[in-house]
This record gives sequence, structure tokens and C-alpha cells, in this order.
Amino acid sequence: MASGSKSQNRLKRQLEKETKRKGLIPPEVTNMPPGLSDHMGDTYKLIFQYYDHSICEMTSLTKDEMKRLLDSFNKITKHTRITINQICRPDPINASSPGKYAKYFKNIPEDFDLLMEVDFTGASRIMVHLYQNMCCVVAVAREHN
Repeated sequence: MASGSKSQNRLKRQLEKETKRKGLIPPEVTNMPPGLSDHMGDTYKLIFQYYDHSICEMTSLTKDEMKRLLDSFNKITKHTRITINQICRPDPINASSPGKYAKYFKNIPEDFDLLMEVDFTGASRIMVHLYQNMCCVVAVAREHN
């Protein structure tokens, strides 16, 4: 076991010398520290902390629409940051020019500068904010125009 440790130390010293010689940033600086993660490969988790019941139209959904909504929630939890664009509408809603979407930005933190829309029926959308591996559901818009 000691020889394995000596071998690792030797490789580490050799790597440090090569790094200094080439003027590269050492791996201990460029690598993400253990315990931190960018969640790039993690699937989304739904959270409703910023859900705004006063503007949400979920209670007016028909049984079929509710089933489709639940299916969409399930789909969201199968996606990662890399694949989520497959189910989100291509143009996010920007807080700096929300227009008719301003009501969705009223009760969410200021740093939520973008909202995404996920279709679940032809005219119905789920308004969400994506952060790391969390999908913050803000509201459901039944008759979106």
C-alpha cells in the first residue's frame, strides 16, 4: 500500500513540474472541489416554493388536462440541463421585458430573470424557472395566447 502511495505522489510531483513548465493552471485549481457539483447530469427535481396560487389555473383544468399536466411534470423530472430544451419552448421569457408575462414575475426572487414555458396541451403551459437541477414551478397557464 505504501508503494502505491509513493507512486501516486511521484505522479503528482511529475504532473506539477509539467504544469509549471508549460504554464498551465494546476488541476487542484481548475478541478471542481469534491462535494460541489454543477448538476449538469442530474435530472430535474420539481419544487413549488415559488408557486403562485393566485395566478395559477391548475384548479380549472379538466381531468384530461390534469393528466397531461402530471405527465409533463413526470417528463420534466426525466430531463437534465442538457436535454431540457427538448420540452421547453425555444424563447425564454425575460424579466427585463416581460410584457403580458409580468404577472409571473411578481412573487418570485429578483434573480429569477428568465422563465421557461413547457407545453402540456395545445394552448396550456407550465411556467418554470430552471436553476441547477431544480425546476421551480411558478404557475400553470391554461389558455395561453
